[in-house]
Amino acid sequence: MSRSKEKKAKELAAEKKSRKQTVTMAIIIAVIVVALLLTALVINSSAIKRKATAVTVGDMKFSIVDFNYFYYSAYYQYVTDVYSQYPAYAETFLPDMSQSLRAQIVDTDTGETWDDRFVKSTLDQLLDIGAVYQAGQKAGYVLSDERAHQLDETYEAAEAQAELSNVSLNKLLSRNYGKGITGEDYKRLMYISAYAEEYEQYIQDGFTYTQEQITSYYEENKDRLDVYGIRSFYISQNDFPDGMTGAKAAADAYAADIHSEQDMIDAARDYNADTYGEDDSTLHCYAGSSLASQYYDWAVDPARQNGDVYVAENSVNNAYYVVYFLERSQNEYPIAQLHMITMYPDSVNSSDYETTEAYNEAQETAKSDLKAEAEEILRQWNAADEKNLDTFQVLYDDHTDDYYYLNGLVECYYKHLYTPEMDAWVYDSARKEGDAAVFVTPDDQIAYFVRFDQLGENYCDYLGRDGLSTADFLAWDASIKEGLTAEKGTLFSLR
Repeated sequence: MSRSKEKKAKELAAEKKSRKQTVTMAIIIAVIVVALLLTALVINSSAIKRKATAVTVGDMKFSIVDFNYFYYSAYYQYVTDVYSQYPAYAETFLPDMSQSLRAQIVDTDTGETWDDRFVKSTLDQLLDIGAVYQAGQKAGYVLSDERAHQLDETYEAAEAQAELSNVSLNKLLSRNYGKGITGEDYKRLMYISAYAEEYEQYIQDGFTYTQEQITSYYEENKDRLDVYGIRSFYISQNDFPDGMTGAKAAADAYAADIHSEQDMIDAARDYNADTYGEDDSTLHCYAGSSLASQYYDWAVDPARQNGDVYVAENSVNNAYYVVYFLERSQNEYPIAQLHMITMYPDSVNSSDYETTEAYNEAQETAKSDLKAEAEEILRQWNAADEKNLDTFQVLYDDHTDDYYYLNGLVECYYKHLYTPEMDAWVYDSARKEGDAAVFVTPDDQIAYFVRFDQLGENYCDYLGRDGLSTADFLAWDASIKEGLTAEKGTLFSLR
């Protein structure tokens, strides 16, 4: 599959995940970020305006209330994702929550505002949801009883939250999804979103492949699917009076003296001890699709061997890579299924401290508290009479800071996904169901409590099946969207 198709596949997967999490996390997000921007963003709408068509996708019409629901859901999901991925400096990637999104430029080259960005994201999502929903309806698909029950529970949770907040349900929903939304709207929109997500999964689950097809796909795409172990560092032109000429000469000189992995470690440290002082600071494991283009062809060459050294120009960063080849893996090992609790240290703001020393001390205290919390979870797990998923769920509900994986389930754990220590633990031959351990990232910014479930199919087969399924899904998705667009209604500006 071409790189453009791969990118589209990832976008579709992100859209799908967003819809799924919108349903399961709506109340959680509402509690966390209630009314973050509502005073700046919400436009008053009468009952007539509320019912006006904002967007049309084929035969499906979305009202202004509908659009606002998906708009705010997209915003809340973005906030959640940023805090999950960049907990220490999330504000760097977020708009100013005290100002209107329409007043904040996010792209100075184009003049795009944060509002423009979320409007586009919402229109894309409505096109996707509208197309899938209508395709499911035409096929006679019926939402599963299990999913319908989950929606009922989410709705009941919203009612309970409203009662706890001493407001009506409609008032609570309006605070989070825009004025005019009612409980019935909320229930209907959750259903539409859940229906589209489930039908999409139903289509994907219907794709089946023989082992021969799976193996053949992987073999045809092994250069980008295999994992490459390398060491690399780059030499910047900024460190030399003659710029790139000096950088190239230095890179060539270092490369000529590298005859072992230790030589590579020493060379990087000699060049820049601050950046490459640690032995593992040059160590990387990349899927072929993630290798730098400057040395991709060199790395995937079947003749490549451990100890090969290469110098590659990086014109984008005005530097030269020095690359040392370690190994190439064909992913012939089983994936694992885990349940994880992910925790972050408490936020420490420098503005709250008078001195740098006090700020640093507070950061270290937060990290120590994080480790202590993780170790306490492990103690409770080990002390439990029964170490099952019910026990895990209680701990998860009490401690998790990350809803990226639904209920902490990681269905496809593979090597290099997290830390080397976790890899070694998961793939220890003595590992058995119910085993648990705690892992903390080297910078102490994240702690993981991990419960081992089981091993599954080989990762190479998983990747082969996933590649085939993605290609078939893209073809299906294109077919149901043929001729469809998300058309703005004449009253779209009233949203």
